[in-house]
Amino acid sequence: MQILSLPWLAAPKPKAPPRLSLSGPGGRKRSAIVASTTGPLAPLSGKRALLLADVENLSISASDLGRSLCFRSLDRVLRRHSTNISCHAFFSRKAEDNELVDAFMAIGWRAHPRDIQIARTTRGIEKFANSDHTICFGAGMLLSRSTYDVVVIATGDGALGCDLAKAIREHSAPGVSIITMSLAGSTSHRLNAANNADFDSNIEIGSDCLNPIVKSVGQYRNTRPDTSGRDSRHAIAW
Repeated sequence: MQILSLPWLAAPKPKAPPRLSLSGPGGRKRSAIVASTTGPLAPLSGKRALLLADVENLSISASDLGRSLCFRSLDRVLRRHSTNISCHAFFSRKAEDNELVDAFMAIGWRAHPRDIQIARTTRGIEKFANSDHTICFGAGMLLSRSTYDVVVIATGDGALGCDLAKAIREHSAPGVSIITMSLAGSTSHRLNAANNADFDSNIEIGSDCLNPIVKSVGQYRNTRPDTSGRDSRHAIAW
């Protein structure tokens, strides 16, 4: 996936916010201008909305900016604009580890964990912790059970976001609005609504939902251990 810092993702602001140029946990430097507030959120107003959150992608994107993503703050921001939004979090976990499940339930979100699997392959012992297939299956089940005006795909992953959007377009009733939500600096250009007709608009998660990373036991959670050489520890805040 091509990762870019995209000017189209940030809403115009009267004053330029500070530019972040920090090293993520993998040692990669990421430079991006982060909006002060999350938005634009007008497309959610008065709509029945479904949010599909790729927790691992969002938390790693935040940690690459030297920040942690506060899902409680994000929930408050979203519900100020949509009183009828159903939020679903998808992530990998160690078997029967319910810490994230309980945390998401506490803020009114539905958690969809995928247990990490370890298996022997032709390359040796491997760990499988990608939850993309779980997100796709979960999206299909949720959309088959209820009708929504807006579907928010919360990821910066171009392949996942585009596949989801195309499937929703093909199998949902006409008129459903599809929106992405992600962080500046970690969003594939394929998700740009200006260039991709499968998307109606883009939401940027702003500094109002991001906290500085502070290593404190019990506050932050590693949702993707040892799967790709990158560590998203301390990238989620409550």
